[in-house]
Amino acid sequence: MDNSIARKAEFQLLKHRLLLRQLDEMPEVESHALVIYEAEAAASLASLTPYPFLIFPCLFEERARAAALETHHWGLLLPSSNRSRTKSIEPRSP
Repeated sequence: MDNSIARKAEFQLLKHRLLLRQLDEMPEVESHALVIYEAEAAASLASLTPYPFLIFPCLFEERARAAALETHHWGLLLPSSNRSRTKSIEPRSP
């Protein structure tokens, strides 16, 4: 196998391993899509550098933490705003 192909496969394996570990640690399923997106973004950015194996884990950890905080922040905001929008309208008595 070509060395370049082997390194790309190894990098993908690293990305998937760290992503699965991060998703296992996050009980909030709502945040999983955002964390997956951040893993792809971190991998893309890291692959542009001469040291993607060094850069990716740190960059992904930082971006995943920010995604978790963002999800937590929106989770705190949405329930109260949803309650105000979904108040049941009482029918008027004639």
